[in-house]
Amino acid sequence: MRFGTVLSALLVAVATAAGAVPVTGGGRVALHPATLELPQETITALARDRHGFLWIGTLSGLARWDGYEVRSFYRVPGDPHSLAANEVRRLAVDGEGTLWVETVAGVQRFRGVTSGFGEVLSGAHLVLDGGKTAWALKEDGVLRLGRGAAEGSGPLPEWLATRSILSRPLAGADRGLWLWLKTGRLARWDGTGWRSIELEPEIHPNWAILAAAGRLWVASRGTVWECREADPRWRCQPFVRLHDALGSSHVLCLARTETGALWIGSERGAWRVPPAGAAPQQVLPGSPESLPSRIVRTILPESPDTVLLGTVTGLWRYDAQLPAFEAPKATGGLEGSFVTAVVEDRHRHLWIGSYGSGVDELLPSGEVRHHRHREPGVSRRDRVWALATGAGGEVWVGSDGGLDRLVPESGRFEAVRLPWHGPVTCLAADPAGARLWVGLYQEGVVELRPGTGEVRRIFPSGDRGSLSFKARTVRSLLAHDGTLWIGTEAGLYREPVTGGEPVAVAGTPGTPPLASPVVWEIVPTGDGFLWLATRGGLDRLDPVRGTVRHVLGGGEIPGGTVYRVERDRDGSLWLSTNHGLVRYDPGSGRWTHFGAGDGLPLVEFNRGASCALANGALAFGGNRGLVLVHPERIRRPGRVAPPVVSRLTVLKANGWRELEAPSPGTALPLAPAVRAVRLTFARPVVRCQGRVEYRVRMDGGAAGWIRLGPRRTMTLARSGPRELEVETQASLFDRVQR
Repeated sequence: MRFGTVLSALLVAVATAAGAVPVTGGGRVALHPATLELPQETITALARDRHGFLWIGTLSGLARWDGYEVRSFYRVPGDPHSLAANEVRRLAVDGEGTLWVETVAGVQRFRGVTSGFGEVLSGAHLVLDGGKTAWALKEDGVLRLGRGAAEGSGPLPEWLATRSILSRPLAGADRGLWLWLKTGRLARWDGTGWRSIELEPEIHPNWAILAAAGRLWVASRGTVWECREADPRWRCQPFVRLHDALGSSHVLCLARTETGALWIGSERGAWRVPPAGAAPQQVLPGSPESLPSRIVRTILPESPDTVLLGTVTGLWRYDAQLPAFEAPKATGGLEGSFVTAVVEDRHRHLWIGSYGSGVDELLPSGEVRHHRHREPGVSRRDRVWALATGAGGEVWVGSDGGLDRLVPESGRFEAVRLPWHGPVTCLAADPAGARLWVGLYQEGVVELRPGTGEVRRIFPSGDRGSLSFKARTVRSLLAHDGTLWIGTEAGLYREPVTGGEPVAVAGTPGTPPLASPVVWEIVPTGDGFLWLATRGGLDRLDPVRGTVRHVLGGGEIPGGTVYRVERDRDGSLWLSTNHGLVRYDPGSGRWTHFGAGDGLPLVEFNRGASCALANGALAFGGNRGLVLVHPERIRRPGRVAPPVVSRLTVLKANGWRELEAPSPGTALPLAPAVRAVRLTFARPVVRCQGRVEYRVRMDGGAAGWIRLGPRRTMTLARSGPRELEVETQASLFDRVQR
């Protein structure tokens, strides 16, 4: 039986053309991943193997993450094939793809999930040179590691006694193997012999050294030095001075990305030094977009834009790109966390209403002004449900206590007396300022003329009892092209803004049905359609023909309910739900869900709480604050990589048993006793695993592709003694409405 993971260039092109899903920036620093369960939270070492699996060393064991799940490895007393000790110091993957592990007990080779670990080289230290050769440093010499027996590097000169080698400050390097001696000198093995290298006298041995691109970066106390080869000693100059920030703390690790950015991990956080000598950027502990821990013990570059940071409080990813989703920059924070309404005024001030905390005014500078009712007995008016801006710069505030006019200059609330009492649920303002429409709970819609103070009920017309209380409970209003559209808990209505009888349009008896009669939002687009956010999903209304098309429903998008719809500059619709955001492309019908794994700071959103900003961003409010969406920052993946087999189990008479998973293109002979085979696929290098879809075909594809979708496990029953080739493909797809 032969298993392979084959993905040709043609298949890659097909998968990409079918609609590769975007991958978001996720914030400057984000947990990787949010559900990662490790043996212990202090990360000591990181490495990626040839399959893309991420290996994570901790103080209490070793873990492998395949993109979906973590497998942990520990020391088992009495088992010679287990980890020699639980405290992992270093990890290295050599040019042959072998994983080497250094623990406090020594160095071991990882032979496989089922074979375990090889014999331990006691007391040895691990280092990987620039040629991807692994070395072990022992008291009796330096050994080159490989699949066969370890080979020595030849006799050591007297000046290079192993007792003079610093055991911890070793790092991968180019142009040979580099060692740092306690005397302050460096030793380099170039393949033919050892050479002693002197540095500047003020450079003292510390914790980190990195050699790349013909240069050395040496951490000495509070300075990182850049050194270049010269006689009689290498010429060094300060590259980054961190004395004030570090004090007496140490630099613990150095790493360099493909684009030339230098990363510095220390006992007081991490720094990123961009290429071309730009000022270092500190990843400060403690802020929402930064590290929760000061101590950064290991750094692993993932791509030109992202690195993994191993700290004493877990594993974190830094993304140099601007985040697609972020919390607003608000000095001192917002007053209310349960955001129920958002609107932007002509000065680009963002007005944020919350339930129980009044209104916050967020200025472009980040300054926040809090507006609340101070008089006793009016707390109901701080339970805000709706906001709208007026032509004169005023802000209209609808709450449990009624309607208020907020004057920004004075910060005073002026109560508007309405003949009908009850909570205000939604607002719609005439751009000219002549009218304000107020939606009420169980009281319909009233029209206010701010200039004269005139108030009249326009919905329902006539007898209040002519409509049910659900039809009188208004949830959304839209004044568009001379028509006032009214969304209620019992369908959609319309009437001319100049007055007239309301007409039922959809979701009521005798009209086209909606996904749900509860209409939370009504949004127009330039093609003449109206998009309806309902409790049952997203609908599209053709006002001319009077037809409704159900677009996305509860069985397709998480949560089912769509609260708000906002349109970005590219014409895509963004839908807020109680399980994240959905981006929908009306032209292609493709939609993409974004959740916590994509860097979304919150995933449960509220009705009435969204708006499109003048700078192109979208604001959505939820039960834990406000999130800004930057659609233009969402990146698409650069390539479609093949999947791998992360787990292989076979069924025999005594049950299922795990075997070593095959590498792509390798044959796996099976014993006659094997009755069935179960394959589990993975895409370790993909960040958004929830959108990966798999398909397989066998025996050259004669029977066509079998689509697994997001399911990544398949079981094959044995049907006789024959060879079976399994080909797998995985792609990142947007969901398509069919």
